[in-house]
Amino acid sequence: MKTTLALVFGALLLGSVLAATQTFKVGGTRNLATVENNTSVENFTGRTSKVTGEIRFDAGAKTGSGSITVDALSITTGIGGRDSNMKSDKYMNFNQHPQIRFETTKVTHKSGDDYEIVGRMSMSGKTIVLTIPATLRLLEASAATKELGLQGDVVNLRTRFQINLPDFGVKISSPAVSQTPTVTLNVFASNQ
Repeated sequence: MKTTLALVFGALLLGSVLAATQTFKVGGTRNLATVENNTSVENFTGRTSKVTGEIRFDAGAKTGSGSITVDALSITTGIGGRDSNMKSDKYMNFNQHPQIRFETTKVTHKSGDDYEIVGRMSMSGKTIVLTIPATLRLLEASAATKELGLQGDVVNLRTRFQINLPDFGVKISSPAVSQTPTVTLNVFASNQ
């Protein structure tokens, strides 16, 4: 009887630990943030792997919170002149505001690994509230995660959404630059 109670108590304790909110740190080189520009004149993609942040996730309750920061000065498009223009005050003003930051205010589970995230996005000196779709997947530590260079349990966050540049005070009159580029984020965060 004592053994049975001890096993039941142990299982309940383990279950409550596994269901608790865990903190995962975003870092390393496996992360990717992109911005896609598609116009009738020019298409290009800016990209960087310099993404940091923290994700707090409760897999049992299917909720969480967090913040992600992208080093805007490290975004490259493959053409040096375009990259310089993008960083200047004539375009995105990243020289003055070198980070793009998203901080959650509400996370709603939709189904499976799909969530709706409401948060504050700060870019080019302005902050607006956005609602974005996201996929959040918990990967328990395994040989596969270790092979990828990831330690401990891992959360993979993926999202794809459009932004409206004028909402951030960015006014670009060039027909080569879309006013509504698509942002994609694919990050891995570890609890170790």
